[in-house]
Amino acid sequence: MTNRLLILVVAIAALAALAIAETPAPTPDPKDNACYPGGSMDGRCEDDNHWNAGWYYARWEQGKIKREDFPVMYIWVLPPLLEPAEQAQGSSSGICYPFELFDSLLYTGPANTLGNFIYYAEPDCTGEPEPFDEDALIVFAEDEDEAEEICEDILDDWVFVDELAEGVYFCVID
Repeated sequence: MTNRLLILVVAIAALAALAIAETPAPTPDPKDNACYPGGSMDGRCEDDNHWNAGWYYARWEQGKIKREDFPVMYIWVLPPLLEPAEQAQGSSSGICYPFELFDSLLYTGPANTLGNFIYYAEPDCTGEPEPFDEDALIVFAEDEDEAEEICEDILDDWVFVDELAEGVYFCVID
């Protein structure tokens, strides 16, 4: 009787192990971590710090974490707070960055995405929006080297990087 019970236990364990071995690994979902393929941080997560930030960022993008509840050690990954800015068509959300001598860029989001701004020929994001003929974007990075790396990945070319504010950079194909 003991031998039969032992054989039954071993057989069940073997079947369970086989079932586990045949279960495919889940496909990484950008909703779980923004660093996964297709996520907003895809290709820019080089270390545990970035991957941890990507986990929180994915939840922030989904509205599961509020900005004020975001861990301070990863707050650098969030875009700056959006402030109202007046435009010719009325009011819209965005933050205005002076650009060059007399121009400005209205950041409209999302972060690190091609064409995430509106160009104005006025220094305060007012007047009529002007066309910007080149591929360009505003990125958020820890420093200019990281910004250049992000931009080159997105634009797939050599880029010119200009710092708009601390941690905020404008990139355009050079």
